[in-house]
Amino acid sequence: MKTTAIIAAGGVGARLGIAGGKQLLEVCGRPVAAWAASAVAAARGTGELVIVCDPERLKDYEAALRSALATDKPLRFVGGGATRTASIAAGLAAVSADVEVVLIHDGARPLVTPDVVDAALAALVAADADIAGVVVGHPASDTLKTAGLPRSVCDLPRNDKGASQSQVRDSTHDGNEACHCEEPSKGARQPFGEQATALPLITGTLDRSVVWQVQTPQVFRAAALRDAYGQAVAAGHEATDDAGLLEAAGYGVVLFCGPHDNIKITVEEDVRLAEALLRARLADRDGNLAALRERIDQGAAKAGQEG
Repeated sequence: MKTTAIIAAGGVGARLGIAGGKQLLEVCGRPVAAWAASAVAAARGTGELVIVCDPERLKDYEAALRSALATDKPLRFVGGGATRTASIAAGLAAVSADVEVVLIHDGARPLVTPDVVDAALAALVAADADIAGVVVGHPASDTLKTAGLPRSVCDLPRNDKGASQSQVRDSTHDGNEACHCEEPSKGARQPFGEQATALPLITGTLDRSVVWQVQTPQVFRAAALRDAYGQAVAAGHEATDDAGLLEAAGYGVVLFCGPHDNIKITVEEDVRLAEALLRARLADRDGNLAALRERIDQGAAKAGQEG
């Protein structure tokens, strides 16, 4: 089936604190988005790549990524929107009408491999006709909690013996002006060591056996994806992943188990982890190439002796 891949590279990297977007941050000598796009381009099942990026830096992205991508497959660069949904909608508008399958991958996931891409595409081909998409992810391994309104950890004035009178109270502070706690943004991921003083209160524990952590690539039948995005744009709906829009539109989407190391770069710790994993892969590749060269040399020497 004719397949186009959309690379979502329009994030501004606010949580990472990288000016101009994390997708152009160099990791092991290449931009993050170049690692992601290269793997997608190297997959057997993909055709054209549509790379969605910051519209104000379109030329910068195109210059950086074209020079870093070694592929003969067509590349198209498209300016994104203010949200992920708007950006993918812009990329989808650039996909040819005769395309049957659309693959979407985060430009901030540099550790995806061509094998994972091809496996996800094959899973969609093998799926029943009523299945509109396949999402790569893996069963949750951590215990997952739900959180409610933050609670404030307040350092109240010390008593007459010099001991700190700390207590946990509602984030409304009960009118106590001595508290200077800050409420974290909803859903914000705090880097280690920068924990906000307003701590979310646990409201429940999820059944881990029915929870998956989803990643990209996410692969969809083009007609269903266009329909779901049309409905979402018309209704003003947003989603943190594309499968969510198809679910809302009533389409069936299945999960495909992928590797845990297909991480998304969001905070500084992710950069260090991605660098370490990429270095290990490069070392394995170089070691395998060296072993192959040695076997070739040994075979040539043996042939020369026999001749």
